[in-house]
Amino acid sequence: MEPDRAYFGEKDFQQMVIIRDMVRQLDLNIEIVGCPIVRDEDGMAMSSRNMLLSKAERKLAAKIAHTLFESRYYARRHTLPSTRKYVIDTINSFNGLEVEYYEIVDGRNLQPVDNWDATDYIVGCVAVHCGKVRLIDNIKYKE
Repeated sequence: MEPDRAYFGEKDFQQMVIIRDMVRQLDLNIEIVGCPIVRDEDGMAMSSRNMLLSKAERKLAAKIAHTLFESRYYARRHTLPSTRKYVIDTINSFNGLEVEYYEIVDGRNLQPVDNWDATDYIVGCVAVHCGKVRLIDNIKYKE
């Protein structure tokens, strides 16, 4: 009996989208099921990398998720490029956090979008360095 489902955490959203595309391209009879991000009380996406953070870094790293959550409200009244800038500038404003990238993309193909009407599935994906630890997270704006 062949497996017909594979489960991937949405924390690694980009990986999940690539696997879905690979399954489609290879015409495999497997459903890729996204599992919602599990977050700690402070909002941080649960990850083994979190254990590499000092106590102070852990508190600082929670600002990433808080900024992403706030950006959903910001996005309601602002353009997509303005929202992208808001997220990058806000995270970078915290001493000890440095954005590697923040892209707002089509959730089906990871292609960057330049306006909120470009697709009905929009996700913001971020990688941030906190000390020596590289953290990733994402936020859904439309799905």
